[in-house]
Parts: sequence; C-alpha cells; structure tokens
Amino acid sequence: MNEMNLLQQQLETDGGYPIVAEPAEGVLEIGISIVSLTPYAQEGEKVITKGSGELTMQVELRDALSRELLAIYEGDQAVGSEYQENTRLSAEHNLQQLFAEWGRKVRDAMDEDHGK
Repeated sequence: MNEMNLLQQQLETDGGYPIVAEPAEGVLEIGISIVSLTPYAQEGEKVITKGSGELTMQVELRDALSRELLAIYEGDQAVGSEYQENTRLSAEHNLQQLFAEWGRKVRDAMDEDHGK
C-alpha cells in the first residue's frame, strides 16, 4: 500500500474527513515535503538497527480556499523505533507506520478542533 494512502485512510475512516480534489470553504490543505531520508545502514548490510533511518520533512497546513498558511512543521523524525534486521521489508514497514502515525496525529488534532 502506498504511504499516502495510509495517511488518507487514517483521516477518512470511522466518520473522519473526506479527501477532496478542489479547494472549498472549510477545506484544509496538507502539504508534505520529504527533504531527505537518511538510512542507518546501507542496503544489504547485515546489521541490526533501531529503526531504519531518519527523515527530514516539512509539513504545511493551509486554508485551501484562501491559501493562508495556518501552521508549518519542519524537522527530523526517526523512521521506526524497534530494533530489527536491516532489510527492505523492515524499512518499508517502518515508513508505512510513520505515515499512518502522521495521519492519526492530524486526525486527532482535527477531531479535537471539531469537538469530536
């Protein structure tokens, strides 16, 4: 599954918030830019690491209609938090978990803002 689909799924499910294609009143635009992804080990290297690496990203929240910048987050975040063998599968799993976590955090903040 695509990482952005995981984020979208967290926002939409269980009475969540629909994803729309066009700006409208009350629509939040979320822009995510991945600046860099630095792995802790090279592909194929036989080591155990805590997570897969570090991701540097920027997230912008805007009013979709007016384009007003509401919030911005920039920073580094670990990709994964458990000790594991360095494999492509574990790296993909860790990245998917990160995007799902972002979706949950945005959903929780939107629920709080809407009194849900």
